Parts: sequence; C-alpha cells; structure tokens
Amino acid sequence: MDNNVNYSSIIDNLTKDLDELKKKQKITETQISSLKITNRKLEKQIESLEKILAITHFIEGSRLSDFEVLSFITDNIFKGLSKRNHNRYVIKKVRITSDKSFKEASRLVELDNLYVVSYYGVWIEKEQSENSIESNEGLDTSSDTNFGTQTLCIQMECYKDENLQDLIVNGELFEYHRRRQLFIQIVLGLIYIHEQQIVHMNLNFDNIFLYGKDRIKIGGLSLRKSILIPPRSTSRKTKFSDLQKNDIYQLGLIYFVMCYKPVQTHKKLSKFYKKYNTKIFFELPDDAKNYLKRNEIIFVQRLIDQNVIKRPNAKKVVDLTRNYLPVY
Repeated sequence: MDNNVNYSSIIDNLTKDLDELKKKQKITETQISSLKITNRKLEKQIESLEKILAITHFIEGSRLSDFEVLSFITDNIFKGLSKRNHNRYVIKKVRITSDKSFKEASRLVELDNLYVVSYYGVWIEKEQSENSIESNEGLDTSSDTNFGTQTLCIQMECYKDENLQDLIVNGELFEYHRRRQLFIQIVLGLIYIHEQQIVHMNLNFDNIFLYGKDRIKIGGLSLRKSILIPPRSTSRKTKFSDLQKNDIYQLGLIYFVMCYKPVQTHKKLSKFYKKYNTKIFFELPDDAKNYLKRNEIIFVQRLIDQNVIKRPNAKKVVDLTRNYLPVY
C-alpha cells in the first residue's frame, strides 16, 4: 500500500459524489433494481462455489467441530449451528465402506428445487466410535478397498420439527383444499427427483417436512443406482422408469392416509403405514367411502394399481390431480 496516498480523503470525496448523484436523481429506480439483481446473482455464484468446495473437500481431520450441536433428531442426525456463518443446518452421519457412497451422496448437493430439501455439502470423516451411526442408508458400499470405520457426513437444510405425520396425527388435514395443496407440492417435488434419475424408495410422512405455513419439502433421499424391484411388483428386475412406480405407490398410500380416519398417535400411524407399504397389493378398506370422495377413491386406486406398468408417472399424476381432485 502506498503511504503517500490519502485513502480516507478519496473515500470521502467518492461518498460526496454519490450523495450529489442521488440528489440529482442520476441513479434511477431501474439502476437500483439492476444493482440488486446483480447482487443476487453474485450471492448465487458464491453459494455454488461453496457447494463445489463442500463436494470436493475430502478431509482427514474433523469438520464436525465446525458445528455447535443444538439438538439431536435421531442418534445419527442432529441440528447444528455453523460457527462460520451462524446458520442452522441438519447434519446426518452414515457409516460407509466405499468411495462410491461419497460419489452418490455428492449428487444430492446438485439438487435445487423448491419442494426438495437442499443439501449443502458432503464429506468423509474418520469415526472414533461405532455408536450412533446409521448404516449405509441404501448407498453402494461395495469396494475392493478396506476403508475401515469412516463416516459420510451430509449437511442439509434445517427444517422445522414438524412433518406431514404431525399434521395427520393432529387431525389438521380434514379440509380438502389444504390436503390437496400439500399433496400437489409433494408431487412436484417427486417429479423433480425423478427427472434427476433418482428413485426415492422411502417416501413417507416422516421425511416430508414443513417449512412455514402449508409449504413442504421432501427429504430422506437415499441414492440407489441398481436395485431389485420392490415386493409389491411381479418381476424381479425392472427399468428405471418402472422403478419410479414404487414412489407412485407410496404417493397413493400417502394421499389415502391424509384423507382416511385420523390415527391418534405417531406410533399407530407408522404401524398403519408400514402394514400397507409392505403388501404386494393394497386394497382400500370397506369404510374408505366414508372418508374419501368417489373421485378421491378412483385417484388413489390409479396410483396403487397392482400392475406397475399401469401406474402413472409423476408428471401424469399432475393431470390426474386436475381430473380427480378439482378445485371447488
């Protein structure tokens, strides 16, 4: 830095010039708006660079120390406060035995959709204890290399404590238009997930989170590139397009439970959902007509059709929603 230059004086003069320009209205509302847009673009670029850094950041030491633990959601998931930017995040720990797990999980950071939980970074840490770590989470763990005890950490958007299960147990989905609005958001999120060549495979009330009033985001993603078709299907292996129909089945089951008679506790709801989600074919109970409109029953039946091929894809579900779940 040149010590002979009076930088304070230069800054003062520039400030005065700016004030004069404002007085003369040289800076128009359009220019101000343009500056705001440019600023938002820069913020987006910085966020993208931070994501890239997070993806490529293999470390030998601990990065978990960057977060202050606020509360534990489960043994392997906690809410943490970043010591760097003071934002809140959810951190999930998964035991891995292969670098393929890291590559698959890194794809989550690329997701960007209004109805899908945002993932901000993944990294690998040496695990000191084998306790409180979820095993594999459906990730590919096959490898010729002995990775020992390592943990894949996934940093994601911090969601509220409430999820769709809470709304159902609390009896807050009796109103047709509200449950329709929430369901459409789930469908739009699922369309995006399928467009990224990802099958959710575990779509349920626990991982559909609430963000503000009547806004949801899908979480709980686990990447599986090549898996067997679920038990409710007839063939052993299937195409990716057919595999997506597993998510459609779960989508139909979710809408049915949103409409059906209220389940009074979270435990009973989980048991009820698990009972029907493991069946080869789910038939609506006889009293369904007491809780669902005729159009709703037909709609659900289309989504849970025993013939996987006849089930609609996620985009088609939007059309069916317009036909069978109209806005009154």
